[in-house]
Amino acid sequence: MTTPAPGEFSRPVDLERVAESEVVHDIAATPEERSALAERFGLLAIDRLEARIRLRRHRGRAELRLKARIQAAITQACVLTLAPVPATVDEEFTILYGTALTEADVEIDADGDTLWEPLPDGPLDLGELVAQEMVLALDPYPRAPGAVLDPGLNPPEASEEKVNPFAALEKLRKPGP
Repeated sequence: MTTPAPGEFSRPVDLERVAESEVVHDIAATPEERSALAERFGLLAIDRLEARIRLRRHRGRAELRLKARIQAAITQACVLTLAPVPATVDEEFTILYGTALTEADVEIDADGDTLWEPLPDGPLDLGELVAQEMVLALDPYPRAPGAVLDPGLNPPEASEEKVNPFAALEKLRKPGP
């Protein structure tokens, strides 16, 4: 079995060492890691990426609770003009890792902000987790201030008269015997 190569921002944690008492991990991406992540995700730049992650065992050894806050400063390209669009990320999330097999085994909070994931076989890569959550928090269609779609590119307004899509076929139909 081959071990996958670590990502651009790898911070593995051995889950066997996580206890029921909470452990805090403060992580920050280096300039080289931020540059590699920006290239991977198609961003113009990542000027800051840091996170505070709290880990603890939950329900004995069966589950692991991760609470995190990600903060980032990013530059995306405008979807219309490709001009730089600065963006910030300040997100909090909770993930419950476990071996539950059915929905009945999974305890979900009422707010719906806790995700459930299967417990990984090996170490948990906090850096990769932070990178993925950061990109999910970004606006998928960033626009620079004042960027407007050219009105000539908009599709024509639908006419009130409905056109039968089979009308052209009707003209090709041969008259009956």
